[in-house]
Amino acid sequence: LLSNLGENLSTKGYVVFSIAHTDNTYTDFDPDISLMSAIINRTLDQRFMVTTVSALNEEGFLKGMLDPEKIGMIGYSFGGFGLLRTLGIKMNDGMIQRFSAYEDLITEAEDYQGDKRVKAAALFAPYGAAFFDMDTLANFTVPTLWLQGNADTVVPHPPVYSEFQNAVNTDRYFVIYELLDHSIITNPVPPEVQD
Repeated sequence: LLSNLGENLSTKGYVVFSIAHTDNTYTDFDPDISLMSAIINRTLDQRFMVTTVSALNEEGFLKGMLDPEKIGMIGYSFGGFGLLRTLGIKMNDGMIQRFSAYEDLITEAEDYQGDKRVKAAALFAPYGAAFFDMDTLANFTVPTLWLQGNADTVVPHPPVYSEFQNAVNTDRYFVIYELLDHSIITNPVPPEVQD
């Protein structure tokens, strides 16, 4: 979905990993379970990837080529939702009650303050402001770059900007794309899925 961005970053010396989130790709999208799968698994996939970077630096063809102490992460839409959780934002009580059947999978440990291995984050139109306990936006301290179109009809702009304003313990910048909708960073939709 963001391979153009990944390829661009790799030309600048970054090692880029892209996660194919189960139940949410062009080939396995299932509308009956994709939302719940994203709510539960998006942050878990991201945290697994951070752990995997350390392991890949220890053995295999990437041995010694990675710096597990300098990990940046990009999240777009529901990836941004997962990334905010990875950085330490917790689900609010209303959402935990709404998804009570999955409470043990979406509730963070009381002392969770975010994955400190992530040193910087870019959030492109992050989904889910209504899901979060806004007070926990103060949990993360890594520098963040927020980007969104102010005509976004999928993820309304005002709640995202409110999240940004409440992330008071991070050096942060917000880039607003005037009159743009949700697809501010994605590759063009492949012809085979346009129908």
